[in-house]
Amino acid sequence: MKNLNTTLQLILAVFLTGTLHAQQPGGQRGGNFDPSKLPKIGVLTGKLVDAETKQPLAFAAVKITHKMSETLVTGGMTNERGLFKIEGITLGPNVVEFAYVGYKTMTQEVRFGREGVEQNLGEISLQSSGVELDEVVVEADGQFMTNEIDRRVYDPSKLILSKTGSATDILENIPSVELDIDGNITLRGSSAVRIMIDGRPSRFTGEDLAALLQSLPGNSVEKIEVMTNPSAKYDPDGTAGMINIVLKKSALQGLNGSVNASYSGADRVRGGLNLNYKVDQVNFFFNAGHSSGFTPRSSWADRDNFLSDGTYSFEQETDGLGGRNGNNIKTGIDWTPNDKHILTLQGTINQGLRPRSEDKITDWTTPASIYTIVQ
Repeated sequence: MKNLNTTLQLILAVFLTGTLHAQQPGGQRGGNFDPSKLPKIGVLTGKLVDAETKQPLAFAAVKITHKMSETLVTGGMTNERGLFKIEGITLGPNVVEFAYVGYKTMTQEVRFGREGVEQNLGEISLQSSGVELDEVVVEADGQFMTNEIDRRVYDPSKLILSKTGSATDILENIPSVELDIDGNITLRGSSAVRIMIDGRPSRFTGEDLAALLQSLPGNSVEKIEVMTNPSAKYDPDGTAGMINIVLKKSALQGLNGSVNASYSGADRVRGGLNLNYKVDQVNFFFNAGHSSGFTPRSSWADRDNFLSDGTYSFEQETDGLGGRNGNNIKTGIDWTPNDKHILTLQGTINQGLRPRSEDKITDWTTPASIYTIVQ
């Protein structure tokens, strides 16, 4: 019965495809018609692997667009074993696109109709790439966040504070991302998040990472990608997700750059310098940033111990300032041989200091006496 249904679907597909071609004016193919009215009975299967290691690529994005109208038909993701099955594909020529963070995007044409309604592409290999250059979804002007199949992309230029703030200030305005008073990052309440810069894992963690993001000017950030369901390839460091901070690279020829500075309460000072010198396919860049400031801190503790010989009490009051002083310098060279590849050699110097001052008053009360300690 299943074979009979498949045969009937194939006959219907061939008939409809031939009818559409026959009805187009002038006998030409590719006339104006609505592909969405075609039956969506195509099924595509296959497996996505690393071109070198042949390891499966889990949770990679698969997107199907109709070739003639260039409209999105459907999409999906690979499973833990790199396998995918996409159903509901429109008859006729379609383009399937495979995208995975850290790999080159690949496209392939598939047809459904006379060729059949089910196709298995077998094993598809993706080449590794240091930087992800192509967007899967085109962003509209004025939109802070756009959804892609496997991530959310945020445009910092839509925030006013990106012109005067730091990368930390931008992250604080992204939903599901939180930073504590020390600059530690959590994603959806979990600290098991991997931070990447320009598609590469950051070498800094803890206080060093917090100082780096504080000293990184907000106007040097092109976009921030948040992936809450990353591939198992990044476990265990990224069990809660991944945050990729993509920095700007100048496309202008010759010497260009920008300078920014700001001052606010609590002696918060920020400044940045971005310079680029580009000749044809080679770009020399230099970025420097500074951030400093103080945050008031207060705490109070009270503890009572009831013992057989009386009550022992402990009270402590703390007032002070917690400071940050961060400096960041990055310099290097980019070589762009074509639109799909870029080779970067860069060096980074990061300095992070956390000056603090505290005044503590501690009172010890015992059945016999009272002690006061001032620190």
